[in-house]
Amino acid sequence: MGNGAPFRGDSKAHAKKRRPGLAAKSNAKMGFSKRCLGVAAALFAAMAASAPVHAAEEASASPWVNLHEGSRVRLLTIPGATVNAAVEVQLAPGWKTYWRMPGDAGVPPQFDWQGTENAKAIEVLYPAPHRLIEPAAETIGYKGSVVFPVKLPPAEANKPVKVKLDLEIGICKEICVPAHAEFSAAIPPSPTPASPPAIVAEALKTVPEQGAGKDPARPSLVDFRPDLTGPEPKLVIKARFPGDQAAADVFIEAPDSIYVPMTKRTTQDAGGVISFESKLSASTAQDLKGKDLTITLVGADGAAEVRQPAR
Repeated sequence: MGNGAPFRGDSKAHAKKRRPGLAAKSNAKMGFSKRCLGVAAALFAAMAASAPVHAAEEASASPWVNLHEGSRVRLLTIPGATVNAAVEVQLAPGWKTYWRMPGDAGVPPQFDWQGTENAKAIEVLYPAPHRLIEPAAETIGYKGSVVFPVKLPPAEANKPVKVKLDLEIGICKEICVPAHAEFSAAIPPSPTPASPPAIVAEALKTVPEQGAGKDPARPSLVDFRPDLTGPEPKLVIKARFPGDQAAADVFIEAPDSIYVPMTKRTTQDAGGVISFESKLSASTAQDLKGKDLTITLVGADGAAEVRQPAR
């Protein structure tokens, strides 16, 4: 009512000349009208106070699904948030799982969203991984726990996103075990924006920034030199790593399932610029010609991701 037209009396009634003897009746009627308006205002306030408040829906979590020897996984949903879901994996001591490119060995996680309804797009975000050194191989992945944030924007904002996830994930210790979990959930529409819970917010901080050099606390690419035609083909990456340079690392991905060998640190200067090399076979060098490579720079205080052509 506060946004509507103000209350007004009948303009014609105000134009009439009052007759003697009617003043008391008129005043009585006015007093009655004021009392009615007061009661109506009180009723309106009470109704407004009891009306439902459209607050943001709270985040919820599925039951844990046990994977193997204490490792487990669950699905989180966050109505109203841009990142409105997440997959949390908790690993038993000594166990590990893999990044989207596992390195010399291992199995990347497979997220199958077939059957999901009202999702305009689906994007899984990968936190910055770590190099895991083993006696026979070097792999890329996670230990302890990892949270994969997920964006599932609704195609129709006033309808729920009905999530169906079939997850295949490899977990390894002395042996590797393929693990499987299925989840179904509905993310209801939310009238107000929401922030992700702390566990997802922390994971988002570790997701590599797209385009190195935007955040001075994160690594930045200085030079990329692909040598694909020489007698010893290789990829050379120079990058600046703020903070503790012992944590600096570089991972390279290629399209079409072409495996790029793990990089090795070669030189480091006083300005914080570190060089890495990936030595290639002649056949891999030939396969990489003209391809766009994804280079992930991982530092102590953040990570960045850039794309560079292999020419």
